[in-house]
Amino acid sequence: MREILFRGKQVDNGEWVYGSLLKQAGEYISKDEVTPNECWICGMRGEKDLIVSETVGQYTGLKDLHNTRIFEGDVCKAYICKAADTVEKEVVGVICFEDGTFEFKCEHENIYLYPLIDVLEVIGNVFDNPDFLRWRKMTDLAPCRYCDGKIKQYTHEGRNFTGQQGYISVCYCIRCGMQVEAFDENPIEAERKAAGYWNRGIYDRRGK
Repeated sequence: MREILFRGKQVDNGEWVYGSLLKQAGEYISKDEVTPNECWICGMRGEKDLIVSETVGQYTGLKDLHNTRIFEGDVCKAYICKAADTVEKEVVGVICFEDGTFEFKCEHENIYLYPLIDVLEVIGNVFDNPDFLRWRKMTDLAPCRYCDGKIKQYTHEGRNFTGQQGYISVCYCIRCGMQVEAFDENPIEAERKAAGYWNRGIYDRRGK
């Protein structure tokens, strides 16, 4: 049986707390019943904390490859393997709960969470790390030179080939998967570089 556990940020100090959801009157509730200024979390020792309702997330009942609990709202990296022990690509997405199930929502699609459990790594969450996941449709990017497809761009934290920490921005064709990426310590600069590479026709590879 899946453990029922929630988390949320405390109103007074922004710290994460974990436990059961409560209304102010002490009534246990589900996430669907959460209302602003009336949402509390009761911890394991009975302590009650008023939380920011928008930050409420439910535990999926699953753990990532490092044995870290995966919550709704977590930003994860999926290591997609083409063959055993060979990573073909890395995909960044967010954990969401839609249509009665937990899903890994990446730029291309929503993927049912459970089959990915052995290849997921929690790298942050959408509240503490908003720059981990910055998706947008780029109207100023030229169509793909190979198939005339539309282009999208997303940016997330990562490391370059020397191990330097910063931001990686990826422009890609939603039709054929051709893509280009750029790295910079500043996310805006990473996006600008990637867009420039794309518009000049400097493509890296097919992403699909």
